[in-house]
Amino acid sequence: RYKQLQPHRRTGFMRYFRFSQRLYAQLVWQRYGQAQQVVLTLDRTEWYCRGQWVQVLMLGIAHQGMSIPLLWQTHNRRGNSPVATRDALLRAFCSWIPRQLGQQVWWTADREFTGKDWFKRLTDSQMHFCMRLKHNWMVGPRGRTQPLHRLFETPTWRALRKPRWVSGQWLYLSGYRRASGEYVLVGSATGGVNHRVLYGQRWGIE
Repeated sequence: RYKQLQPHRRTGFMRYFRFSQRLYAQLVWQRYGQAQQVVLTLDRTEWYCRGQWVQVLMLGIAHQGMSIPLLWQTHNRRGNSPVATRDALLRAFCSWIPRQLGQQVWWTADREFTGKDWFKRLTDSQMHFCMRLKHNWMVGPRGRTQPLHRLFETPTWRALRKPRWVSGQWLYLSGYRRASGEYVLVGSATGGVNHRVLYGQRWGIE
């Protein structure tokens, strides 16, 4: 309706009207973010449109196999999204979204959105995370490391009970090797939860 109104002469003022992203995010959170445990999905998409690349970094709420758009940033570029854009979404979420007392907010994302510094930012913001990890990350103390995938050479899901030292941090690890040979490996700083179920909510939007 908004797009239909814009070109009309009598409603030309609509050309200059802008929706409040903050108000939109708060309305969506009020509708879909009231559970005691909320799973967020961070994902990137891009396409070539009218001679230039358009990239959208989207933070959404996992809901019944979909991701409800919550916050996003757009760029005219392709490839990995800037770390500063991730930080901007995190700051906006912390500033705009009223969380309930004791509510667990989980960030889930693919291998592109990992790293020691990023995990620390989420933890410092009182967020939980369950992220897919690259299979060639090194696990273990210095001098006795091994590739992450060696712990999960199994066709069935495996969850390690104790955290392991990965990329300068302690993470609870779980995953398996698919029949195609691809590894699905996830890590989290929070134990005592079913990471397979948590990450599965993000996997559903693939």
